[in-house]
Amino acid sequence: MSQNLIPIRLSTLKADTVLGFSILLRLNKNYIKYLHADDDIEQHRLDNLKSKNVKKVYIESNDEGKYHSFLDRLLATTATGEMSASAKTNVIAGVTADALEKMYDDPGSKFAYTQTQKAASSLVNATQASPEILKEIFNIDSEDDIAISCAISTSTTAISLGRKIGMASDKLFVLGTAALLCDIGLPSLEQDYQKFFTRNLSEFGVEESKRYKEHPLKSAQILQSKEYASSQVLGIIANHEEKLNGSGFPKGITNLSSEEKIVSLCNRFSIMTVGMKMSKEIALKELILQDVGAYDLELINILKGLVGGK
Repeated sequence: MSQNLIPIRLSTLKADTVLGFSILLRLNKNYIKYLHADDDIEQHRLDNLKSKNVKKVYIESNDEGKYHSFLDRLLATTATGEMSASAKTNVIAGVTADALEKMYDDPGSKFAYTQTQKAASSLVNATQASPEILKEIFNIDSEDDIAISCAISTSTTAISLGRKIGMASDKLFVLGTAALLCDIGLPSLEQDYQKFFTRNLSEFGVEESKRYKEHPLKSAQILQSKEYASSQVLGIIANHEEKLNGSGFPKGITNLSSEEKIVSLCNRFSIMTVGMKMSKEIALKELILQDVGAYDLELINILKGLVGGK
């Protein structure tokens, strides 16, 4: 790819809006200008690209700032009633995936962390304005790796569950941010880390299991020395695989905060539904039966009502 071009997700573009930057397409090894900076992109052109399975388009590197300004404006609209729940979901998921991809590539990047925080804030605002976004998030046909898809699902579910039990917006923001960042340490522990989201822990080999059990602390340690990462976020990340009955890891603790209980539950639910492709109904039943006492039963019942499980 040309050093002067940057890939962006097609799902982050909104039809009938002046973008402010040019769009290029890749054809074989060449790049052609598809849209000029002062043009808007009509819906039929977006639909045409989607029909051809185009997932990413390109912008010139000197337009990156304009692209992020566009995303900020677009995210602001997801907190209003101007877009359908489906459209909001696709926009937020695309923007969030973009931020997480940067975090996975460079987990120590302050810019990537800030973009992830913006995405979490948008999820908080958008799910308040359109609660149906939670159900929509499970219907997205994502082009992203499973870890990123699971993180987005975990964050959206955790925010919705936290709101349902009466958590304030500032706590929902911490909850959502931490849920997005729980697995950023996995790529440094295992090259083929996506496999961890498609199988149960009991199916891992000895070395696989050892590496996987290191990832909560590894993810927290990456951010430990960063002044912009709060202690609340770090605590949730470090304990997101712990369970109430002590069968979790890395420490096997049982005394979890409300935020940690929520993220632990939503993380497992997302792995089961997004990673292992279980139905929501089966996943909810297994959460009760699989590890008796591992998760808060009251939270499971609230989650069932939120996601539409039977």
